[in-house]
Amino acid sequence: MDLAYNVYRIIDSIPEFPYFLLAIVFVFTEPSEKSMHVLSMLFIYVFLALAVGIIVKYLLKTQRPKERYKLFVIGYDVPSLHTIIAVGLVFFTYFIDPVYSLLLVPLAVVYMHSRVSLGFHTKKAVAVGAFLGVVVGFSTGQLLAHMILPGDIQLFFVMLVLIIPLLATYLRIINYRRLQDS
Repeated sequence: MDLAYNVYRIIDSIPEFPYFLLAIVFVFTEPSEKSMHVLSMLFIYVFLALAVGIIVKYLLKTQRPKERYKLFVIGYDVPSLHTIIAVGLVFFTYFIDPVYSLLLVPLAVVYMHSRVSLGFHTKKAVAVGAFLGVVVGFSTGQLLAHMILPGDIQLFFVMLVLIIPLLATYLRIINYRRLQDS
């Protein structure tokens, strides 16, 4: 198998992992006040991006090219949630630090390409996901970049940003093992 295919499979298996690592690096390289602010806003961005994506999936109810998930709305094709998050983060991050934003561009491109290459989404699903990512990322970046939440709420959102990816990976592993056993 080639390297690209293996990278795509990892992205599919644990899509939050590269971003989780970047968040950890960010926490340890930036002042705590800035990292608390950015990660709490990141939680709000991801929540909004997923909400928009799930609503559009529910409204469109398009068939995937290859069945992937049997989880309610997530099983539909358009838009790609991976793409909404990855592309939107580029635009969201721009309002925090344009250099970080540029660093996320290659990752977004790899995520978009992986969805089509693995056959889990159509090009249309990725294009709509990219468009929605730009809209949600740009909008929330503008709104949230200068918003300051109370310290307790910031801390709670930061904890969620750090805990939810680990929990999602754990649940995905459990589900994968259950599917293997059946």
